[in-house]
Amino acid sequence: MNNIDYSALAEQDDPHSVIDARIMKLINNVGLLNEAKSLHAQLQPVANALDGLQSDSATTADACEEWLSLLRADVLKPHLTTVMKRFKQGVTDDHFLANLLHPRYTGKHLSEADEEAA
Repeated sequence: MNNIDYSALAEQDDPHSVIDARIMKLINNVGLLNEAKSLHAQLQPVANALDGLQSDSATTADACEEWLSLLRADVLKPHLTTVMKRFKQGVTDDHFLANLLHPRYTGKHLSEADEEAA
């Protein structure tokens, strides 16, 4: 079920309604719905990155490129500090080198400092 289905169910005038009043308030809360949509949009790039890296053929260069794409994702800008912190924890100079030497990526999203470190 989605929000439209829940809203339709909540609007029924059934005196024996199985939906508690607290739940009805949550269903009708547009702010909560908008926040859920926003969080879903923020998690989508992370889910896509994880999905791609769970492949049997994922390489170190792929991991580096996924991290770089997360850093560029507009929906993650409010969390850039956290994403950067995790990036620095997980990505090493070896990742930069692999990305630089990979024929598909050729280091095109690496910063000058990252290229120097490779």
